Amino acid sequence: MGFLFPAIWLLIKKLWWQALLVIASVILLTVIEMFFDNPETSVMVLLLEFGVYIFVGVNGNEWSGINLQAHGFELLETLQAETPQAAIVKIAKE
Repeated sequence: MGFLFPAIWLLIKKLWWQALLVIASVILLTVIEMFFDNPETSVMVLLLEFGVYIFVGVNGNEWSGINLQAHGFELLETLQAETPQAAIVKIAKE
């Protein structure tokens, strides 16, 4: 989800600074594209925005984990579950 809709995903995960940086970079790239208004710039801006999306997609879960630990959560175990609630149930049963 962080790759497809990075700003929304970051806001949902309460990663405020990262969301602000993504939104600011997209706005800046859009302004650059509008200022130069030629096909080469449009392609460059598209590739750069795609790079931002990939960067968030690759690093987003790590940022979320760091944010949770900073707010007092502790990593107990890594496991497979369909939903966060299902993971909590699995841990509670152990």
